[in-house]
Amino acid sequence: MTAIEIIENRRLYDASSTDFVISDPRIASASYASVLNHVLQDGHYVEMIHLHAISAALNVAFQSYAPPSTSLGLLDSPYTCVVVGRGVKISTP
Repeated sequence: MTAIEIIENRRLYDASSTDFVISDPRIASASYASVLNHVLQDGHYVEMIHLHAISAALNVAFQSYAPPSTSLGLLDSPYTCVVVGRGVKISTP
């Protein structure tokens, strides 16, 4: 399902596109070809962009977490966030 989401909505998952879903410059992303290749094969590396595609494919928002890394100078990790994929509606109580 995630691969289909990435294929059908390339403009959102291609880092060279102006419509790329990740706007935080601290989060690096591989080329579209690598992103697609990784999602098509078991056991490959997963990037933040894959989490956005999974969220859209499953129509669910979720929380990602990465511990702070003082050795990298990241007290607040950009990988700790609520991931809301394309078309996912979230409500606040």
